Amino acid sequence: MNKERNGTVSGSALPARRDYKDTIFRRLFQDRENLLSLYNAVNRTSYTDAEALTVVTLENAVYMNR
Repeated sequence: MNKERNGTVSGSALPARRDYKDTIFRRLFQDRENLLSLYNAVNRTSYTDAEALTVVTLENAVYMNR
């Protein structure tokens, strides 16, 4: 199955769900401990207080600030 430019997969009439990855990401990281773990991994830090993490969400973007 090859993905075509119009967002469908050849052999299928169903369009690709572009929000699928975003939904999984939001479910995984709605837990502040998991989000802090991601923040620490991306920024090579070792913070331990998940409640000190400020999460700002924008349309089509997520910024994590400490």
